[in-house]
Amino acid sequence: MVRAAIVVAGVMALGGNADAQKCATAKKGAVAPFPKDAAAAALLLKRGSDTILTQWTGRYLVAMGRFAPFDAVIYDACTRTWSSVPAWSGEAKLGHELHLSRLDGSRVVVTALGGAGVVVLDPATRAWSAPTPAQRIAPGFAWKATKGAPVARENGAEIEEADKFVVWGGNDSDVKGDGGIYDRAAKTWTPISNTGAPRARSMMGAAWTKGRLAVWGGWSKSGNPSAPTFDCLSDGAIYDSTKRTWTMIAAKGAPTARQNAITMVDGDRVYVFGGNDGCPQAGLGKELADGAVLDTKIATWTPFALPSAVVADQGYPKRASAYVLPDHRVVVRGAEKMWIYDPAKSAFAAMPAATNGHWIALGLAGDKLVGWGKVVVVNPGGGCDGPRPPNTGCDPMNATMAYSDDGWLIQF
Repeated sequence: MVRAAIVVAGVMALGGNADAQKCATAKKGAVAPFPKDAAAAALLLKRGSDTILTQWTGRYLVAMGRFAPFDAVIYDACTRTWSSVPAWSGEAKLGHELHLSRLDGSRVVVTALGGAGVVVLDPATRAWSAPTPAQRIAPGFAWKATKGAPVARENGAEIEEADKFVVWGGNDSDVKGDGGIYDRAAKTWTPISNTGAPRARSMMGAAWTKGRLAVWGGWSKSGNPSAPTFDCLSDGAIYDSTKRTWTMIAAKGAPTARQNAITMVDGDRVYVFGGNDGCPQAGLGKELADGAVLDTKIATWTPFALPSAVVADQGYPKRASAYVLPDHRVVVRGAEKMWIYDPAKSAFAAMPAATNGHWIALGLAGDKLVGWGKVVVVNPGGGCDGPRPPNTGCDPMNATMAYSDDGWLIQF
């Protein structure tokens, strides 16, 4: 699944909001460590990295079990305190697997896989409430059940905005080249025009900015349908939702063909970098570090590449991700370290050592970045963590992990 905002370990990096501005949580640029908490540590020990969902609102960090029972803890960055969340009386209605989505400044929507059940959690009061009809379609997992929605698919663009929800591309048994835009206020879908649309694709980079949808790269199929060739793509287009027209993106200066590229928005500009060229089997491909910045107004590229220190830290599988700060600087995360990129100087600088590590929760809201739940690979075994020979198998179940309830916050 591709989103305009970068999603890491269940935390969505969203823009500024009122909740993020309610208190000064740290000296600017300094790392403020989280206090230890027995309930948070117990959740980590019980759940591990694969079964904890997290959501950062700018003040509250919510951590919840993905599978029943849905136990949860909340960290308040203003008071620097942890609290446990009482069980919801209607838990049985939610189903067996959850998805978290931030509704507004602080409230969190909890949705069952497939949208079978929805409930709203207010971290400020630790209270649960039934959703309104509009809130029922807020999470990404719920869109497939709404009237007029595009046919269900995976690995496509699913972009959540305050007033819109955008779906395009992806695949089921075949590759998709269609989609739609959901208007939350009107509660209606508008199909995305197919006239002049780019080639159908999956696992592409995608971003939504100022009413424009940019899609680039990914993989598609060609040749005999019974024995197709899978193609890595190095093209794309921009869709203007007002004019309902597509404009092809210039090839000059574009990144090389790839899938699963990191895609992030900064105003009219979209960063596209990273990913791999093993379409559609990422484990067999080469991890890529180069990229470019797309100007969505004129559909042209400017080169952008990571320095060697960042490239060396991406590891396998590639865990790199990125966040755009309000001042237009970019935080880039490798496998175990983080850097900050200043576009005005075209320069990278290392983040404080306290942020090093692989974190279950890592997210940005407004000018506040948090990390929590450090993961340590005790024994990689046949797992996916760390370097391994090309074209070899990858079984994460063979890796032995340890967890610590360390956490931190930086206010930029």
